[in-house]
Amino acid sequence: MTPPARVRAHEFADSDDFAHPPQDVAGWSESLLVQAFCPRSNVGFYAHTNRTAWDTALWSEVVAVYLPGDRFAVAKGFGYGPSEHQVGGSLSFEAPRPFEENVTRYRGAAQLIDGRILRDGPAPSGMHVGLDVELKQSALGAPFGVGDVRPGNFGHTHYEQHFSCTGQITLDGERIEMEGTGMRDHTWGPRDLSVMGNHFWIHGEFPDGRWLSTMYIARRGGGDALLNFHVIGDAAGMTHASLVSHDALIDAESQVFDPWRIELQAGGEIHQIRGEIVAPMPFSFVGPVEMTLGTDRTPQASHVVYESQARLSWNGQTGYGLCERTVIRPRKESIK
Repeated sequence: MTPPARVRAHEFADSDDFAHPPQDVAGWSESLLVQAFCPRSNVGFYAHTNRTAWDTALWSEVVAVYLPGDRFAVAKGFGYGPSEHQVGGSLSFEAPRPFEENVTRYRGAAQLIDGRILRDGPAPSGMHVGLDVELKQSALGAPFGVGDVRPGNFGHTHYEQHFSCTGQITLDGERIEMEGTGMRDHTWGPRDLSVMGNHFWIHGEFPDGRWLSTMYIARRGGGDALLNFHVIGDAAGMTHASLVSHDALIDAESQVFDPWRIELQAGGEIHQIRGEIVAPMPFSFVGPVEMTLGTDRTPQASHVVYESQARLSWNGQTGYGLCERTVIRPRKESIK
């Protein structure tokens, strides 16, 4: 059997690990995402920020800390960055050694909310507590691009990278030590998330250093997928894979806790990955790029998107990662 070709290098400049100057292009935006999970404490972290559709210098951020017992500490905010190469708001993304060592910080406040409330509707307004996060990330491999994402209106460049991490989350004065793994991504270019159908985007990191990324984005209304991208890798490089079969898409909110199975083929070898949800955090996509907290059922929402901490099994090993799945809603312009 011929081993699959492995990609060891990447095409990105060090400057690509920072925010890019806004472009005078219709629909142009930029987003950064970080996810992490600590198996020992059963605590997870998710942060996403993007340039807004109405002012590309203004950043819109959402943050969630996943706590045991279906509890979440959540926050949403806006802010202007101190420079065009830095995000704004309470989040910061630093790259002391681009694509090798990164640091995510959040210094602000959050609400403590039960998962049931967030799955039933938007996050209510209520009392906040202090939230301070610092996560240091060490790359588990080179970043990788996912090819041309322009046909799906997802930007013109998108890369992802897996990491191990250490740090702490201080919530309402209580410090939680974090040690685990996660992933981050960065996208820029014209972007409109409302055009896609249901999708899954699943990442996992495993004790032997392997990791995987599998992404399938259906076309709203049917037809060929907007994106069908799958890789497996480790510190030595990555291998492109093809999707053989899966049951990972969902089309109803009631399926948010459903487990899944994905079968990939790489170099003639079949890889079976199974996953289950540890904690599902619902967000909503509103407008072309904004994310809100909880389940938005208004006409402005195009999708409910579940950013779930997940447990995966692959060839006898157990790993952890992010499972992102969406349930589409009618687009605003299609509602009479």
